[in-house]
Amino acid sequence: MRLERRLDAFNVQGRGVDKDEVELRFEILLSRAKLLMEGGFQSIIQDDPDQQATLHRLADVLVLMQPLIAELEHPGSVQQALQLLEPLEARLLQLASYAQIRGGERIALDQQELNRLYWIFSGLSLGLILLGLILIGLFSRHNQLLERAHSDLHALTGDLAHAAGHDALTGLANRALFHEQLEKHLGRWRQEGSRFAVLCLDLDRFKSVNDTLGHEIGDVLLTVVADRLRNCLRGDDTVARLGGDEFGILLEATAGLETCTVLARRLVERLSAPYSVDGREIVIGASVGIAPVEPDIVSPDQMLKRADLALYEAKSQGRGM
Repeated sequence: MRLERRLDAFNVQGRGVDKDEVELRFEILLSRAKLLMEGGFQSIIQDDPDQQATLHRLADVLVLMQPLIAELEHPGSVQQALQLLEPLEARLLQLASYAQIRGGERIALDQQELNRLYWIFSGLSLGLILLGLILIGLFSRHNQLLERAHSDLHALTGDLAHAAGHDALTGLANRALFHEQLEKHLGRWRQEGSRFAVLCLDLDRFKSVNDTLGHEIGDVLLTVVADRLRNCLRGDDTVARLGGDEFGILLEATAGLETCTVLARRLVERLSAPYSVDGREIVIGASVGIAPVEPDIVSPDQMLKRADLALYEAKSQGRGM
């Protein structure tokens, strides 16, 4: 598994793998496991208790690994995570093979059934014109169902792709999609010199809202914050929820750093305006760190770290940005 390889590389100095990359791989694996647990995949393995046990074991292992991933720097955390993953590798390969075989069997059975119906209806149509007309009607209906199934499958694929790259609460891009977009911008920067900047934004006093008013109010507040962020940005800018009350913004900066600074001030002012949630007036603040692209930046993680450092400096000095 890619996560296992990243953990091995993280455990060896000089391999160029940091904690953020390991956390990203863990979040991707966690997202895929949730899709398998909730989607149509369950119908494929419902008759095999061993495969169901493998999927549930994967979910249990991910729960056990979560605190270890958060504390990778602690001695022994990486080794414990690897020990949890190692027994799963063979079982996951077996699960993938089983799913592929069962899927092929289903396709073959469906194809056989379609062929059988085709020959029955063809034979009847040769004898009776009426049955021939019925057959034409049946084929027409069959094509409609196929088109509907194709449309449904296309819509489902689009929904799954959107869900994999977006935050379920706010509808903003998630960390994985933000990382992907940042990689693309870095590629254009190297090839064309297209300047851009990354803004890391953190909400001030949001934790106290959660603690005093409850997580439901906190979730509603986050959705309103997301709407304000969208309204402040241009169509070609990217805003993502990186986790908790932390947001990332990928900003086209062809006009220079001053444009980013002006936008950051506007974001702080807009997010600091009072909120009305469930009949309550809530006032929070925001801090922003700005990291413009520079020639020495070689990876998305490096740029995110610079934006995080700028955010930390802004918060430590008690200013919005």
